[in-house]
Amino acid sequence: MVSVLGGHTDLSSSSLPSLAPQIKAGTLRGLAISTKKRHPDYPNIPTTAEMGYPDVNLAVWMALFAPAGVPKQVIDVLVPAVEKTFKDPEVVQRAVNAGLVVEYLGPEETRKLLESGIQIIKKLAPEADLIK
Repeated sequence: MVSVLGGHTDLSSSSLPSLAPQIKAGTLRGLAISTKKRHPDYPNIPTTAEMGYPDVNLAVWMALFAPAGVPKQVIDVLVPAVEKTFKDPEVVQRAVNAGLVVEYLGPEETRKLLESGIQIIKKLAPEADLIK
């Protein structure tokens, strides 16, 4: 961000909360956001899908993981509790107030997201000569 603000770099990708103060101050301009819908606080920033790039995902995301071997009974309690928490309107509003977008994904959707990312890395890393 310092490099962009100093005019040394033309473009950067980062999490919205880290850029929000500069966007609000007008020192940075948001070009795209890679969420399913526009952020309510930044309705003028289009999504990557709206710009014609539906598969581009620049999102900084977080997930909750449990150690391998956690008993199914524990998972059966944790998953619904986590889902309830991240679908709670108060929790979602607090996240929005912090500049975040909450898009709850269950265990299967999260697994698919991870696998998709791994496939992209497996394809791009050799092409970029990052692995031999």
